[in-house]
Amino acid sequence: MLLGRRLEQLDGLRRGRALHGLAGQATLADFARTHLVAKAKSGKVTELWLRLSQLHLERAVEHFGAVRDLASITTADVRTWAERLQASGLSRGTVRHHLNALSNLYKRARAEHVVPSGYDPVADPLAKPAARGVEARWLEVPDAALLLDAARTYRPPRGQRRPLPFGYEVIATFLLTGGREAEVLGLEVADVSLDRGVVTFRPNSWRR
Repeated sequence: MLLGRRLEQLDGLRRGRALHGLAGQATLADFARTHLVAKAKSGKVTELWLRLSQLHLERAVEHFGAVRDLASITTADVRTWAERLQASGLSRGTVRHHLNALSNLYKRARAEHVVPSGYDPVADPLAKPAARGVEARWLEVPDAALLLDAARTYRPPRGQRRPLPFGYEVIATFLLTGGREAEVLGLEVADVSLDRGVVTFRPNSWRR
């Protein structure tokens, strides 16, 4: 029964693609590669934008499946993905960046007629979590410099151990990357490239 239903769905997709004059089936993984290559060739985006978009789309491929037809992903599917990203420890703002990357991919898919005109499962505002309306507390540059210097020069009272031996390194990472608690404390050696000046934050990378 399940196989029969899936075959009916696939047949419906094929007939729908023919009706809309679309090209052959476009899988998520293949079109994500095409999309990123085209963005790189355009010269309109930075290398950092490309790296982050690649990371976001790789997570989409991992969730939806590499061979998933772009035209078969629904708003409900996207909402489930967003919920799982949040459950993994990512902030609402970071989840929104993931959804924006997927939405940008669908913009190209519509332009190249691999999905029907107007098809965008990420367009539903309910699928995009907004960042919580909490007033941000910022450190001015001089204050941040003082905090960093205090962490570097701090010495505990005689006979006491340092409460956090690598406090200076942790505070420096927070200040220089803007990472959140779960992201910074979940970093592993492989996530940091000093040669490229890149720090890659991964979901669900830190658990107490």
